Amino acid sequence: MFWKYFALLLSGLAAMAISLGLAYRYELEWLRVVALTVPVAFVGLGAMFLKRRRQRADRTSSPDSVEYAEDVRARAGAYVFALVATAIALAVGMASPSVPSWIILLGLLAVLVIGYGVSRLWVNRGARQ
Repeated sequence: MFWKYFALLLSGLAAMAISLGLAYRYELEWLRVVALTVPVAFVGLGAMFLKRRRQRADRTSSPDSVEYAEDVRARAGAYVFALVATAIALAVGMASPSVPSWIILLGLLAVLVIGYGVSRLWVNRGARQ
């Protein structure tokens, strides 16, 4: 099941890279903004639909299950981490305008994914003890 999320993420990154390449080639500022927002929104929506589809087929996703409660705690921990990481990315972008924005965005996305994974591992570790 993981491969569907991975394919969704790769297609979003490919769309972002292609549209950013076109935006820089033809110097279209509006396309840069679109390239940084639309693929992220579509990947987020796609991941949400994939997760809901999987939850309907899996009984461990019911609100009364232990796995669901662990996931909610992991998402809450990752949310705080996401706020801090976004503020740092904004500060880096403002402090060094020579760094392309797509590098900062890709770094932020990677940090957010890793942050959720670490939060999930931390919650699972606490549940086992």
